[in-house]
Amino acid sequence: MKEQNSMSEVKAIWEYSVEPVPAIDEKKIWDLAWKESQRRVKASNKLRKTVSNSLGELTSILLRKDENMVFSPVALYLALILLAQMTGNDSRKQILKAIRAEGINAEEIYNLTKQIVASTVQTKCELSASVWLSDDKQYNTDYLQVLGKKYGFSAYSGAMGTDEMNHAIGEWVNKATGGLLEDQIDIHTTESTLIEMLTAIYYSSRWDFEFESRRTRPGTFVTADGTKVRCDFMHQTLRTDYHAGAKFKAITKTLGQGYGATFILPDKGVTVNEILMEPEFRELAVADVLPTSREYEVKLSLPKFDISSKIRLNEIMQEMGITDVFGPDRADFTPISNQNDICLSKAEQTTRFKVNEEGVEAASFVEFGIAEGGVPLEVEKVAFKLDRPFIFVVNAMGKVPVFAGKVMAPCWFIRAGLTIKTGN
Repeated sequence: MKEQNSMSEVKAIWEYSVEPVPAIDEKKIWDLAWKESQRRVKASNKLRKTVSNSLGELTSILLRKDENMVFSPVALYLALILLAQMTGNDSRKQILKAIRAEGINAEEIYNLTKQIVASTVQTKCELSASVWLSDDKQYNTDYLQVLGKKYGFSAYSGAMGTDEMNHAIGEWVNKATGGLLEDQIDIHTTESTLIEMLTAIYYSSRWDFEFESRRTRPGTFVTADGTKVRCDFMHQTLRTDYHAGAKFKAITKTLGQGYGATFILPDKGVTVNEILMEPEFRELAVADVLPTSREYEVKLSLPKFDISSKIRLNEIMQEMGITDVFGPDRADFTPISNQNDICLSKAEQTTRFKVNEEGVEAASFVEFGIAEGGVPLEVEKVAFKLDRPFIFVVNAMGKVPVFAGKVMAPCWFIRAGLTIKTGN
């Protein structure tokens, strides 16, 4: 942590550099009882349960509209943990109850989450946070600095409502998200803004086995309303776990060390939103392999897609039971400010998610594998073509959902707000 000089009207109060968090392999996490302490293992297990329960509430985000949607459960979860630390009494209790974090050491869970979703040799995953303060207000800076040290966020101050402040926040977001959201960052503070708090995540990973680009070819995707659109499909045959649920089929394709992307395809006649309400989906979302999954040779057809969402979280948070922070007569921000008339006025999440061939290549090949157990058993074969609306979840270590979304139409012209009908 270091002091910074003033830059225009915005200055750093303290600043923590974003350094890669050492990744913990799965065996180390679950064996910490033998190596470090039983307490930390319990925290790891509590985190899994907490995230699993919270996801049931957060799926309502994906149910808002019949359109492409994507968000980061991890970024939102960590933002709510930080918000809880800045509130008191009923305001804090409501937040912790909503994210199923009552009775949990928030600092330990926060930092353990960052370790679970940390970067690896093949994957880049960076979590950042910052707090921006109005320079003409009084705050409990000692308490904020303690929080900053515990949770590793930077703090800045300046004149709210100015171009300088809006630009500085936008620049921080752009850097923290790897430039991927550059065209979608739209920061507007006002003179009445006291604090802006942000969490951000940047994720980049390559498939363990690449799609062969020469096998990518146009295909037809049928949207929920029957519209047929042409888009590029990537094709690959691979051995992976295949799950046949009551109303859907699912496979998981591995990414860089410890990460996996699970694709969930509703059965014909079943809507994406129906699946999002299924307990079986919530279980699958936080454990990419279920006991009922079996290994198959899967002939995969996956559309390339690039989707974005900007989600207003006010209503969603209130439906989760987080209500007091939105009312100036009820909000309790006394841990950080002595003002009694402040409340949460803006709650949004902006996310973008891209899938293409990079990092993955698939072709006919011969693999010589030598392992105990003798000759491998023959496995059944199955085709898995995602040519209608589907759901995806990217997990870290098969347990913590880092990104989740639904694809109603994967093509660029749908993203731009256009529709094209082909055929009848």
